[in-house]
Amino acid sequence: MILITGGYCQGKRAWAAEYFSLEEHEVADGASCSRQELLDCSALDHFHLLVRRWLLEGEDIPAMTEMLLRENPGLLVLTDEIGSGIIPVDAFERKYREAHGRACCRIAEQAEAVVRVVCGIGTFIKDVRRLMTIRVIRHGQTYGNTLRRFLGKTDEPLIEEGRKRLQEIREAGIWGNVGEGALFSSPMLRCRQTAQILFPGLEPVLLPGMEECDFGIMENKNHEELDGDPQYQAWIDSGGRAPFPGGESLEGFSERIVTAFGDMLDQMADKDMSEAALVCHGGSIMSITEVLVRPHREYFSGLKGNGCGYVVQVDYDLWKNGRKECRILKEVDM
Repeated sequence: MILITGGYCQGKRAWAAEYFSLEEHEVADGASCSRQELLDCSALDHFHLLVRRWLLEGEDIPAMTEMLLRENPGLLVLTDEIGSGIIPVDAFERKYREAHGRACCRIAEQAEAVVRVVCGIGTFIKDVRRLMTIRVIRHGQTYGNTLRRFLGKTDEPLIEEGRKRLQEIREAGIWGNVGEGALFSSPMLRCRQTAQILFPGLEPVLLPGMEECDFGIMENKNHEELDGDPQYQAWIDSGGRAPFPGGESLEGFSERIVTAFGDMLDQMADKDMSEAALVCHGGSIMSITEVLVRPHREYFSGLKGNGCGYVVQVDYDLWKNGRKECRILKEVDM
């Protein structure tokens, strides 16, 4: 859980929306949300008004706070600072300020991070998050890539031009270095070869499930070679969202990629790693940017050229609490 606090109209929600890439429909309002909305949302605005509602409804505030910590541990909680040290005459207002303050203390105690926002600027006053930074890199060029073919299960090696380009990238220090055990790769040959060129001397940890998509009848063919095929045309007419004829669906493929990505994060956590590199495929990267990156990108818009990719950051504690997402720190294009 993350607690975001600050005075009235200090820009808490705008800061949280920008920093955590929140979308409007993910935020519940403590002034009016139902219990189910409270448990299902990614962020809760106006927590102070929720505490007020609880009091008016006769709820046990400590018990309700524990319920929130237990049932929605990945929640972002936004609250106004109330009271400013002034003791109100009204008994209910005194009780309300005390209940809200104690609830915030309990949340802050359990939270991975506490942020205070003043004038739209957020300052972390507590941060014990396990942040992981991953360089997600598309493999080097193969023969099929030069012909713009759907290259999925075909286990092609890199071509010489692709090797030379990766060596140039390596010498330019584009992707830097990672430590022993922090290099991950799809098991496919083109990815393993890319990993060896970009990070010489390291043996990549292979991630079953990170292989490229199964393109079915479209495998190792390009648009020109498929022109006139009715199954291919039906796929085109779907906007590329229908299952590949005889192959995988985008939904099934993305689910496989997300599972493999999570396996990598678990291995990083077991080894207490905060940085790693992942060499994978164009399709794998597009699945990551569509499903995990916030704000989400359309599937085909996430594609990067050979040897290019993204640097992303994951809050592992939020990931384990069900908030499976990452932020783009940097895009690498050459």
